[in-house]
Amino acid sequence: MGSCLSVNSVPAAPQGLPDCVVQVTNESFEEAAAVGARSFAGTPKSEPEWSCNWVLGPDLDGKYDDPRREKALLFFMRIYLRFCMSYGGIVLAARKDDGSIGAVLMAWRFANGNRPAGTLLEVWRYLCNIKELGMPSTLSSIPGLSKRLMALVDLLPKSHEAHASGNHWYVQIMAVDPGSQGLGFCGKLMRLISSWADEDGFPCYLECSGERNPIIYGRFGYEVVQKYTLEAPKVEPYQNLVAMVRPPSDSKSV
Repeated sequence: MGSCLSVNSVPAAPQGLPDCVVQVTNESFEEAAAVGARSFAGTPKSEPEWSCNWVLGPDLDGKYDDPRREKALLFFMRIYLRFCMSYGGIVLAARKDDGSIGAVLMAWRFANGNRPAGTLLEVWRYLCNIKELGMPSTLSSIPGLSKRLMALVDLLPKSHEAHASGNHWYVQIMAVDPGSQGLGFCGKLMRLISSWADEDGFPCYLECSGERNPIIYGRFGYEVVQKYTLEAPKVEPYQNLVAMVRPPSDSKSV
């Protein structure tokens, strides 16, 4: 599976990277995907990505020891990474002292009205041709997953267009390995994107879920611009998905 997800060329980061931050390449692709999957899957002591938790459905809700959680999210994380690295996005990783990856950030720079391929809508189109990758049996064993995933994938591009239609930086995924939380990796990566956006004079946009994440991103200058509800058949709605925008600034110190 790794070979079919390899990327022929990786876009260069806008400028030099700070200590412990590296750009994800083919060599670190699988390690980065695994970090993202563990982060979004969550543990009994580390919150999952709540909109993904909703997509996984009631059969897996709170079942952090069920291997299907991480396997399903690893599959999706590989696809997001592949699109980001192949179509103009930037994938950064923060490395721990032992050299292993502790956090991953995927971001896109949208300028002059151009929108690179690889947004969530493009990812969904790729999923529609999933036979090229081979659909894991894990996904087909999760009742209702496709309908819940479609609800999320349908909503996110609409929110993106509504709140960031001009030039901007889009933080698509920010994931910290549960075992690396508290080491400052999220702040280091988010501040780096903010500094690039400020140099451009661009706002930043992201979506996140839960009660804790908007508070965390608020520390970096992001403000909630809209709150959404995810709905699908035979499952309780999820009511805490938010869109956030960070205005550009020459003076913010976050």
